[in-house]
Amino acid sequence: MMKELTLFLPLILLAMGCQRFKPTKLSPEAGTEGLLYRKTPIQNHGFKSLYNGKDLTGWQELPGHQGHWVASGHRIDYDGKSEEKDKSIWSKESYCDFILIADVRLTRKPELAKSQVILPNGENEKNADGTNKEVEIPYAGDTGIYLRGDSKNQVNIGYRYIGSGEIYGYRTDRSLPGPIRAAVTPKLKADNPPGEWNRLIIKMQKDRITVNLNGKTVIKNAQLPGIAACGKIALQDDHATNNTFQFANIYLKELK
Repeated sequence: MMKELTLFLPLILLAMGCQRFKPTKLSPEAGTEGLLYRKTPIQNHGFKSLYNGKDLTGWQELPGHQGHWVASGHRIDYDGKSEEKDKSIWSKESYCDFILIADVRLTRKPELAKSQVILPNGENEKNADGTNKEVEIPYAGDTGIYLRGDSKNQVNIGYRYIGSGEIYGYRTDRSLPGPIRAAVTPKLKADNPPGEWNRLIIKMQKDRITVNLNGKTVIKNAQLPGIAACGKIALQDDHATNNTFQFANIYLKELK
């Protein structure tokens, strides 16, 4: 079983503004172990679980979600088939400044698919004819976490050329200055191979966000102009069908 320290030490370091720490390798069973069964140490450091391991208490389980967003012991399973117009599941509570941790696994079988090549400044790389450059990579679906009540504030999770952790709604907003869009573009690709668990640690404070993926900082203190001061969190699905994934070990610490 993973030791408590491997989970809350990175969180404490992030809270102090330290961006470098030893990466933690997650086993394929990461979502079944760890802090879900050792709640006291993490809660003693100010974190609370957003999932009780029994049901979806604390989440807005709308009629069309039932049977699709499912509490499955240590994890939340999603089959990609919510019947709601908004397929994402939202928290009942709103949060302002916080550190959020979540283990995520995309469960769809990877298939080769075209992915746009994104440059470090957040722009699409172009072919000679001016079209967007694309490459084929193994694609296993897509999810994300919405912050402060708005899908624009999405921390994306998916097997694309760019890697996970981008703030998609800000990177693609061409009305924003270039430095803003560049800052919300991942600095490196830190995803684990398809089928394995990925650990996200997100620090949201005022209008600044830092995203750590699998022990590596992919977004550092990026500004999100116009973001609401507080809002709900959502586990995201905005696709038509067959977007399957799991969440586990969802913990949050509110910052004062």
